[in-house]
Amino acid sequence: MTIILVVVVVCYAIIINKEEVKTESKVITNYVVRYAPVDDFAKSINVSPNTSSDIRHEIINTEKRSPDEQFYVVAPNLEKAAATTDKAIKDNNGNLPKAVLEKTDRTIVTSNDTKQVVDVYKINLAKEHKVKVGVTYIDEKIYPTVAYQSGRIEGMVQLEGSKIKGTTILYTVKQW
Repeated sequence: MTIILVVVVVCYAIIINKEEVKTESKVITNYVVRYAPVDDFAKSINVSPNTSSDIRHEIINTEKRSPDEQFYVVAPNLEKAAATTDKAIKDNNGNLPKAVLEKTDRTIVTSNDTKQVVDVYKINLAKEHKVKVGVTYIDEKIYPTVAYQSGRIEGMVQLEGSKIKGTTILYTVKQW
């Protein structure tokens, strides 16, 4: 009976997790991305300060590599070029490179004044697979615990030496 219950919960969770990723693009300046206070950056892209810190970290890490895509847009200035690029992304314009139309959590379009180009950053903050370690305390005994999380489902194994002492399966009901 327990196995059937676990299979039903896992199947239900897999169906729930098949939601389509929402791509949301925002046009901001390179200055706001890199130097503005976190709260201002968060307001400019309509996210929480914690999420904006993660996004800033992802973008700044791209300084070690190129933006996800650079291409030519005919426009009188960089701001218009960034706005044109953003509109083309929102309209899912087939003339854009594949990398620009890829579905991710966030799309940031910046006008790079120093290089005189428009940069497009594709940011995916949803990390679907996580491996966790910890300890479990049961009946005055401490057991090392290893866990794996995929989406909203998490499975744990409690160990005593190399022997499995117990297992736990959890489902995340609410996220924020």
